[in-house]
Amino acid sequence: GKWFLSLKRGGGVEGGEDRYLLSLILPKDYLISALNITAAKKIAFVSQDFKIIGHNNNSKDIISNILQEKNIKDLMARDFGSGFLEDVKPRKDESYYFFYRKIPAFNFHLVMVQESDKVYAALFRLIENAVDWSILILLIAGFLSFIASQNVVKNLTSVIETTKLIARGDFSVLTKTKGQVEIEALGNAVNSMTVKIRDLLVAEQDKNRLQQEMLTTQTVQSSFFNDVPLEHTGFSVSGFNQSATECGGDWWGEFKVSEGVHQVYLADATGHGTPASLVTAIIFAFSHTIQGLAEKGLLTLSPSEIVRRLNQVLCSAHKGKLSATMVLMHIDANKKEITYVNAGHCPSMLFPKDKTDSRLRKKRDFLMLSQSRNGVLGLDKDAVFKEAKIAYKPKDQVFVFTDGYIELPSPEGELFGFRRFSKILAKNAHKPAKEINSELMKSCQAHFGEDIRNMDDDDITLVVIDLDEPRKTPKMDLAL
Repeated sequence: GKWFLSLKRGGGVEGGEDRYLLSLILPKDYLISALNITAAKKIAFVSQDFKIIGHNNNSKDIISNILQEKNIKDLMARDFGSGFLEDVKPRKDESYYFFYRKIPAFNFHLVMVQESDKVYAALFRLIENAVDWSILILLIAGFLSFIASQNVVKNLTSVIETTKLIARGDFSVLTKTKGQVEIEALGNAVNSMTVKIRDLLVAEQDKNRLQQEMLTTQTVQSSFFNDVPLEHTGFSVSGFNQSATECGGDWWGEFKVSEGVHQVYLADATGHGTPASLVTAIIFAFSHTIQGLAEKGLLTLSPSEIVRRLNQVLCSAHKGKLSATMVLMHIDANKKEITYVNAGHCPSMLFPKDKTDSRLRKKRDFLMLSQSRNGVLGLDKDAVFKEAKIAYKPKDQVFVFTDGYIELPSPEGELFGFRRFSKILAKNAHKPAKEINSELMKSCQAHFGEDIRNMDDDDITLVVIDLDEPRKTPKMDLAL
């Protein structure tokens, strides 16, 4: 149970320096206990297609279960050379830390998992081992400095490299010490292990702070939406939105311009998350300002001019780095007319109440509002936007939506598609808006294969405009 340090004079060469042999003898049990720290972890080599090609004892089953998690595959598929994920739960009442490192030269990953309750224990053991090795190395360096002070610089280089290997968990290395100038460097190498542990704890604190900031942003963004139907003389508007992340990239709103005249906006910023939410915040602020000036009679702009100016604002704010698509509906209940501008967005759909309506084409239950076709917002500051008009009839129903529905994938990768989407709307058209949304969400969930609220591919938004038939309905949400 003891270790021994032996120094022997080994002679020298004629005209040269004396040679010394330093021997460090450790008990076998000590080395075995040190190696068991690594052996206790579950380690495997994993191919690019997430198949285990090698593993240590009792690790295959648990690592195979963890590799089935979608978030694990997404993490390993990124360009990062290494990473980790905490609180992975492949089984009930089990929690693991998941670590991986890419080995590009051999085209596979080195994967390690460890029980969460053992991770911090292992960190503290690492600190203790670092202290033990630091003391041992300093003793060796001090001992040798009295014998061969002229060789300190060269010898301590070996000590530093050995310490770095120890910090990585390699206890099989043998140190060859010879040196004094680099003692500070030796201390830095040993302390680097402590810094790494401290950085891990700081990263956890930063993660918690970021989550809190995201929740605050989500609360602010949710105030941009109307969560109850908006009823006016001659029409009513209902909207439904679900974000893929805490901060979404879809936004819809409705504003009064004058008596009997209202405008409905639906915007879809590129991507989702915080950058997209900033774009929607700008659009919300711009439209709210335009509406306030128009209602007071201080500013009168056509729908196309509103979109043109909004495009200039986005180009100035984001320098062409962020963009958005949008539909602006200018509804004049006095004239029973809709003027709309489409900026790179999905065409809206109008469903007449009478299926024999002369406006309908053969084998179609709806009209595509596609006469206004323009580029997306935020890319070309000098872009010009054209508007289109259509006269509506009593009981017409208009659907404005984002492409999140169309591009919703199944587990096999098949998209939900426009054909399926339009058939569901045709089947449920002219029902109350909440019922239409409920039926649509049920179909999306059946296609998606799990709870639609777990979808993280894209935001989805549906706006239903009932013309000439306002109705009173309760507060709406996305519950199925």
